[in-house]
Amino acid sequence: MAVTQGHGNPVWTREETLLALDLYLQLDGRFPSKSDPRVIELSDLLRQMPYHRDQAKKPSFRNPDGVAFKLLNLRNVATGKGLSNVSAMDRRIWSEYGARADRVKELARQIRLGLDRNAASAEDNNSGDDDDIEFEEG
Repeated sequence: MAVTQGHGNPVWTREETLLALDLYLQLDGRFPSKSDPRVIELSDLLRQMPYHRDQAKKPSFRNPDGVAFKLLNLRNVATGKGLSNVSAMDRRIWSEYGARADRVKELARQIRLGLDRNAASAEDNNSGDDDDIEFEEG
């Protein structure tokens, strides 16, 4: 069994869980390995989100193993199969959106778009060349 070393990692946020549900629904019953590019892509995205900045520095935070486990948790909520250590958030998100794949896809798109905007804004704020800034003496 994969090892997430996830003890001490923060609980998944609503947005993170929605992104995981989006991937789960795209898989249509197939279960990917931790080396699947979609799992790795989601792991990378989750690690870049503005939540849990300090924890995101830890290699165990939302790593591909952890994403694969989250998919198994969602599978359990959906089918009764998979890992049974599901959270209240997993159950709540499934209850709200499990039968609404189109809505989940749209919400995931909006979350990603918001992250892209935040990243672009951060780049704009950091793109100035401090060497060209002039200050009056005194």
